[in-house]
Amino acid sequence: MDPIVPTLSRFRANDRPYIYNALKTLRTAHAPIWKDEEVKNVHYILSKPWDDKLGAESSDDTHVWWWEIDEERREKEKEVGLREPQWT
Repeated sequence: MDPIVPTLSRFRANDRPYIYNALKTLRTAHAPIWKDEEVKNVHYILSKPWDDKLGAESSDDTHVWWWEIDEERREKEKEVGLREPQWT
């Protein structure tokens, strides 16, 4: 866990820096302040990466990030013996 999260917990959610709930649209709307390497959490408010039929081949960088992290998660879960949920 990032050490700043417990420190910030006493503040309201809107008092936290944008990097903890970065709206995907801010990446283009506020490009001068958005720093990819600083963002901790992307809030996908419009198009969702899991609905992107191109997956990791998407032209949207933020969708590619999501697919890469999801693949890492799946690999780690497999290593420790967790199985994919069986949705019915």
